[in-house]
Amino acid sequence: MCWPRATRRAEAARARVTGLEQGAGRLLRRRELAQARDHYALAEDARTLARQQADRAADREREARRADLEQRRHQCAARQAVERLQTRQRAHREQRASTGMSAPTPTSRALGRSTEPTGAGSPRTDERERGGREREAG
Repeated sequence: MCWPRATRRAEAARARVTGLEQGAGRLLRRRELAQARDHYALAEDARTLARQQADRAADREREARRADLEQRRHQCAARQAVERLQTRQRAHREQRASTGMSAPTPTSRALGRSTEPTGAGSPRTDERERGGREREAG
């Protein structure tokens, strides 16, 4: 039952009880007065229940709004994090392109190989290359 409607019914029942309690025929209408009082008590209970239900519904609505708002905040934070990551990746790619470095392949990354252009390497790398060439020469 709707809370305002329950309130109107309770007020009408109270007015009926008040009307029956007053007046000269009050003793003749005892049964009607008792019924009116019972009806008033039921209407008051219905009004109280309707008010409690309305309060609970309002609480649930508030919680739902707070959860929609919270979800929007999380979505915004996730979107910003993705945008920052994409910006960093773009800058890194541009930097590699401008310095002549190739992008690391999954194989070179797994083997720990450098993606820098070959040139004068470390003494150890030069030694390995020489050893291989000397073996080939005999």
